[in-house]
Amino acid sequence: MRISSGTLFAVQAVCFGHARFSQLYSRKCANTDAIVIQRYIIIIMIIIMIVIMIIIIIIIMIIIIIIIIIIIIIIIIIIISISISIIIIIIIIIIIIIIIIIITTTTTHQHLSVMIF
Repeated sequence: MRISSGTLFAVQAVCFGHARFSQLYSRKCANTDAIVIQRYIIIIMIIIMIVIMIIIIIIIMIIIIIIIIIIIIIIIIIIISISISIIIIIIIIIIIIIIIIIITTTTTHQHLSVMIF
């Protein structure tokens, strides 16, 4: 008995979706069921593997981004602290220069006043 491809497809569809409908195709149904189920299992496993790989890649990317952000924050903090220390040093130097100028002017005033008097 020959079975055309259309009939075979119909048998596969009916076998996979519904209960077996006759003794003629029972062995064919069992074979096609196993093949279709194997195909579905393989497809599902491939999809699961792809999803797991995507999740792992996303997690790795998130970790890398977090590490890069932490490094950038540390660099910014170091730059800010260095600039703050430089600003503090410059302010101290300016204050010292002002104090020196005040001291020298007062002493010269005193000398001048002493010389005048």
